[in-house]
Amino acid sequence: MLVALAIGEVFLTPPLDEILPYTSTAAAIYRRHEPAFALLGKMAGPFRVWIFNVSNPELTQKRGALYGLRSFEDYEPVNPKRHSQYYTYFIDGKTTVSHWPWLFAGNITKLRAHGASPPPATRRRLLDLAAVGFMVVPRIALRDAHVRDFVTAAGMREFWPLPGERPTPSAQELALFMNPHVLPRAYVVYRTRVAPPAAELLEKISRDDFDPLSESYVEGDVGIPPAFPGPARGVPARIMVDQERTVEVRATAAAPGLLVLADSFYPGWQATVDGVPAPILPTNHLFRGVPIPAGSHLVRFEYRPWSFRLGAIASLGSLGVVVLLLWTGRTMHEPRVGILRAA
Repeated sequence: MLVALAIGEVFLTPPLDEILPYTSTAAAIYRRHEPAFALLGKMAGPFRVWIFNVSNPELTQKRGALYGLRSFEDYEPVNPKRHSQYYTYFIDGKTTVSHWPWLFAGNITKLRAHGASPPPATRRRLLDLAAVGFMVVPRIALRDAHVRDFVTAAGMREFWPLPGERPTPSAQELALFMNPHVLPRAYVVYRTRVAPPAAELLEKISRDDFDPLSESYVEGDVGIPPAFPGPARGVPARIMVDQERTVEVRATAAAPGLLVLADSFYPGWQATVDGVPAPILPTNHLFRGVPIPAGSHLVRFEYRPWSFRLGAIASLGSLGVVVLLLWTGRTMHEPRVGILRAA
């Protein structure tokens, strides 16, 4: 019997590659450009990287996360409304799409607008606001005139490899562009305006002359008087901790102002200023703004959605019910056991 099992183990068990959803050879494809992305990881810092890809399996979505890169766009089946509006406006110059069935699914697959809208490069300021410092494009994609026109009109500068580094064959298959117009991912602004409706707001902030450090659009009361004599232009802030669920920013303000973090606004995020809870206001449509007083402050953003709390409460409640049932069952059986023993 043991001999039969051993023979079956050797001859009947399929190779590992046949039971995995893909073979080890296929998996190696996703590591093809690893040296190039490792180099990019050294230079990206807090800035975002846009990995533009249409159908190249070697640049599959989310692969930038392997190297700690913060992606400008990433595939998600469902996107928050603000997110979809921002990216749709970047490509098409409007917040909604009429050319069904195309819907923004979290990744950009084209660089041309539909209809009579101006090309996306005219709205490249939206890249600057999102702190997109780098764009990676497969060189084969540069054969598309729309892609070439975009990187040229947007003022992107090709930069590869790092100074002093020898380019690898895989790096030569990719074109790396730096964005010389990128804005800080975190900064303090002293003047704000009430945000208009989404389409009007996105039109304003996508202009080349829009400077969020001079004036930003906010939904809600910042608490700064319109005529408050603050500095004419804000200053960058320093990101101290940068994790998926926690971001800490050290901000120094010469007067009461608004700390802006160019990360997506979403109700699950909560903020504190020096440990004191503070509101997060939608700023420049997609980003987060936290009012701060004058001085140096540590602003902490933490993702703690109500769904997590409700889940924890439900789990504790279920545990309590189980404990109660066990305890009730024990107390109901104890008298009977005592009587039997007495007898």
